[in-house]
Amino acid sequence: MGPVFPRAAGRMAAVADPVIAQVGGLLRQGPEALSLAQGMVAWAPPPGVRRAVALALAEPDRRLDRYGPVQGEPALLEAVRRELSEERGLDLEGSDLLVTAGSNMAFNAIAQVLCDPGDEVLLPLPFYFNHAMAIRLAGGVPVPVAAGLVPDPDRLEAAITSRSRAIVTISPNNPSGLVTPPEVLAAINGLCHRHGLVHVSDEAYADFVHGTVPHRGPGRLPGSGGHTVSLFSLSKAYGMAGWRVGYAAVPRQLMGALAKVQDTVLICPPQVSQRAALAALDGPGR
Repeated sequence: MGPVFPRAAGRMAAVADPVIAQVGGLLRQGPEALSLAQGMVAWAPPPGVRRAVALALAEPDRRLDRYGPVQGEPALLEAVRRELSEERGLDLEGSDLLVTAGSNMAFNAIAQVLCDPGDEVLLPLPFYFNHAMAIRLAGGVPVPVAAGLVPDPDRLEAAITSRSRAIVTISPNNPSGLVTPPEVLAAINGLCHRHGLVHVSDEAYADFVHGTVPHRGPGRLPGSGGHTVSLFSLSKAYGMAGWRVGYAAVPRQLMGALAKVQDTVLICPPQVSQRAALAALDGPGR
């Protein structure tokens, strides 16, 4: 019998291959084609970002070379708190804050924390492919729900089972771009509260609203902080995809478990990227 080579865990077969890499391969075969697969903006970060990083690199105390707090640096967490409460209008009572290497990482951490093997997370169609991948990686089961482009709370409620742990909404939606009306998000948030589920609200495109329907995340609802995760990113509005900075408002009771995931995967958010993020949030408006 020949040598037994290492193999990937069986659950990896259920995880989709990264679609962006697949599209990249297709583009190499047809370089005249235009890819709409990845949300990459054309603008650069605010001018103050590079200046702040240059100043930080020149500091003599070498703080950028050292580990930092698991949740993020206090100055950045305070800037995030101001942005979420004063600009986004979130009710942060019952919430804690977490800075991550992009909001994808925050979603992955949430999936790890919520899902025991076989637990379900409801994904109204159309959903963001990385969400399903993260749920599978956590041992959970992504449950696509044909609830309509504007998700119908009644259809979502009908899909809830004893294994359901969360409902994910994306507004403005990736990939459709549709903004879910605030009253619909409020109804879904109330549905989650009644059934003991977490409402994960992906708001990476919160500043990309076209049309008459305003974006108002469910985290604005009074008392929602205890069962709502609100995800945000600097990749889009700030043109900082490569800096890998995201942040989340999470139920305080989940913070201990989330810190375990963050410490295992990242230890702490990258110090240089946090300085860049602080300059972006504290600088001129988007």
